[in-house]
Amino acid sequence: MADRYWNPSAAANWSDVDVWALTDGGTADQAVPTSSDNVYFTSTNNNNCTIDIASSFKDFDCNGGTGYTGTISNVSYTLSLYGSLHLNSTMTWTCGGGLYFYATTSGNTIRSGNHSLTTNTVLFRGSGEYTFLDNCTITSSANGTAFWGGTLNFNGKTITTPKLNLNLSQSVRVLNLTNSTLILTGAGIVFNTTNIASLTTDFTGSLIKLTNNSATDKEFNCGDFTFNNLWDSTQGTGTLTTTQNGTFNDIKIDSGRTFIITDSTTLTMSSLSATGTSGNEIIIESSTSGTKANITTPSDFINGCDYIDFTDIAATPNTLTWYVGDNSTGTDSTGLIFESLTITTDNAIFFGANF
Repeated sequence: MADRYWNPSAAANWSDVDVWALTDGGTADQAVPTSSDNVYFTSTNNNNCTIDIASSFKDFDCNGGTGYTGTISNVSYTLSLYGSLHLNSTMTWTCGGGLYFYATTSGNTIRSGNHSLTTNTVLFRGSGEYTFLDNCTITSSANGTAFWGGTLNFNGKTITTPKLNLNLSQSVRVLNLTNSTLILTGAGIVFNTTNIASLTTDFTGSLIKLTNNSATDKEFNCGDFTFNNLWDSTQGTGTLTTTQNGTFNDIKIDSGRTFIITDSTTLTMSSLSATGTSGNEIIIESSTSGTKANITTPSDFINGCDYIDFTDIAATPNTLTWYVGDNSTGTDSTGLIFESLTITTDNAIFFGANF
């Protein structure tokens, strides 16, 4: 393993001769970095770099000295990292190729430096560990973020990506979203659990928010996971369909949305935050007319909803539980009470006091 410092005499290509040095500010007589080399861009040399070949390296750090302020550009070449990625806010980062993380060790980190990681795919494929150090936006033209191996810690940050694909298992995987926010901006299958073999998840205190505003439909695979909060904040005419069983603390649905539950599957939720308006109702329906989808809750009651049109929905428990609002309606649905629950001392449960 060796260090490679960017030190050309002028703006240059990654693969040019006489651009890489062994030390910061040293003689530029080293070979192009390999997968075992650490790459450094520092304030010693702020000349621009054009990545003109597919490249592999270990750590990639742009914070040396007072921080690199030049431009690193890459139209389409894949960058393969076997260590950490640290950008800084004073540089310009315009990289459009794939960004693949292959670390096999723990303790690797990602700092975006407030840059959008514009790429065709961000792929985690090694057996090692990666932790986000700041909020990160991934703008992908193809597959979004694919998590196929290792441990990925969101670390309480907000990670924005078109899609999160868990659809291929390369090895044992741990996905940790504890107290974090995942914003899914894409359409199609935005949360893909086609293959979740050897996958452990932790969604404690997390929020998954969908924000796509197009006419293209969205799909969220629940994977039989236990989530925290899910928020359908999409707009446009595209619908959102959940597949597979899933358990949630809260499901929030914005006014005017169509929320489709795959028939014969069950969504379990402790609360439902869904209030439409007159003329802009929320639709909650089964994916198949005449075949019910199921909603259930461990709570004593569901309340605070209104202006929802239910079709082919079976709600359980089906006695004095699902209060879905005076202005809601139901077609071929069971277990729903079309009124709001008024809390009184007769139907409330109080702790630590006598009434």
